[in-house]
Amino acid sequence: MAMGLYIHIPFCPQKCPYCVFSVVTGQRRFHQRYIEAVCTEIEMRQSEYANHFTTVFFGGGTPSHVPIHCLSQILEMADKSCGVRWDGEISVEANPGANDVLKYGQLREAGFNRISIGVQSFCDTSLKQLGRIHSGKDAIAAFTAARMAGFDNINLDVIFSIPGVPRSDLYHTLDTVERLSPEHVSAYSLTVEEGSTLESRVMSGRIIPNNEDEDAAQYFEVIERLRAIGYEQYEVSNFAKPGYRCQHNWSHWCHGDFVGIGLSAHSYLRGIRSWNEKKLQEYINRLERGQSVRIGEERIDPSTKSLERLLLRLRTKDGIPLTKSEWAKLREELNDDDMIKAGFIELTESHLRLTSQGMPMADAISVAMIDTFKRSVSVSK
Repeated sequence: MAMGLYIHIPFCPQKCPYCVFSVVTGQRRFHQRYIEAVCTEIEMRQSEYANHFTTVFFGGGTPSHVPIHCLSQILEMADKSCGVRWDGEISVEANPGANDVLKYGQLREAGFNRISIGVQSFCDTSLKQLGRIHSGKDAIAAFTAARMAGFDNINLDVIFSIPGVPRSDLYHTLDTVERLSPEHVSAYSLTVEEGSTLESRVMSGRIIPNNEDEDAAQYFEVIERLRAIGYEQYEVSNFAKPGYRCQHNWSHWCHGDFVGIGLSAHSYLRGIRSWNEKKLQEYINRLERGQSVRIGEERIDPSTKSLERLLLRLRTKDGIPLTKSEWAKLREELNDDDMIKAGFIELTESHLRLTSQGMPMADAISVAMIDTFKRSVSVSK
């Protein structure tokens, strides 16, 4: 059975105004204690592992912000405790800042074979608006350094619909993506998350978000440009060259099992979803005392699990596979449906899937389809 491993490294040189992840700035004195705590958690949870880890993903925060030997220490413990498929996908997130770029070669030597660089934009005006501390030139240099380090599977994170900057910034970023030709692109609309610094700036009127029409127009621009240069949009926000889908995330979207290790990390194993302590010192202290850092869990019943799987699959290019009887039921249910008429979803004899026009409204469409799924599609998928 496939099982992924997610490792959360919360340390970051700064917290961006749009970020709501569990991030810790400064606190270098905790780096080594945190790494040792993570290794302890991996070892303590050995009984949960059903098989070796087929994918590994180090996220954050900024994993490359800590010494690379610390990341190697974690990988070695994961391999010792469960086994890591070293020829599988082993990903690490990294910043394009000069200090992190110097570590790319060490990351490759440590066993990471996929790197995800948070460039966000190649335009300085957009980067300034996002509160990033690197420049467009830094972002290009980071990609070049990753190639020179031996990474032949590179993802670039890109943010669009940034308020207060011209759309030409997005065009320049897409032009640069085409020139660099990474294997994978993750493109996200700037979202005002509850509790973020960006939210407070929006609430105070200092920043006015783009309206829905502008947001959709930029999203369609991303889709069309990336598709035209050979990228497959295989999920709402993810684009890959043939053979380069992110296997770790793909397993999540197919509702596969994964172990989450580290501060605030979530796990999903054998129908149980659980989550970890969110405070850094408490996370470390509890593990140093030999105590669990799990602070909550919920059992997902088979019906809910199946519905979640269907909703996640609808976000992917493949969509939801259908039997002939399910197709017949859905054809009857959706015969006069507005979403079919508007071209937002398509129904074939084998699948129900979103169209490129429907992708921007994936969440709303999924919610609207819940009752239809319950009536028409088998919960045993």
